[in-house]
Amino acid sequence: MPIAGIYKRASSLHVSLRSPRKAFMAHTYIHSLDVRHDECDAYGHLNNAVYLRYMQETAFRASADAGLDGRAFDEMGRLWLIRGHEIEYLHPVRGGETIDIKTWNLGVRRTLARRAYEMRLRSNGTLVARAHTDWVFLDSR
Repeated sequence: MPIAGIYKRASSLHVSLRSPRKAFMAHTYIHSLDVRHDECDAYGHLNNAVYLRYMQETAFRASADAGLDGRAFDEMGRLWLIRGHEIEYLHPVRGGETIDIKTWNLGVRRTLARRAYEMRLRSNGTLVARAHTDWVFLDSR
């Protein structure tokens, strides 16, 4: 089943948009996280692997916010798997700081989707990283 099947589900939650696909693509989401000191490396900077975990958590929350949570995908017998990431680290983040992670869909093609991210320090808006993730939509049954 191509990604088009999820648009029907999303459309009931975004009735103001004419197209369910448009609703899915137009959804922008911001998630804030407080950086814990145990997530930092020996230099006191947020560990690079943690950025990826933050991105994945933000993507799951964005999907749930659009009406497509884990239960919805279970009911459809579908799941998303990460195919790859590309991330550009622009400014160090330290323990105790808060970052705002903005995410949105860049495009969908059959069973592939690309999601973009911007991560900014809440204190001054400094762009600390930008990234995208390629996701594959699969049958879980």
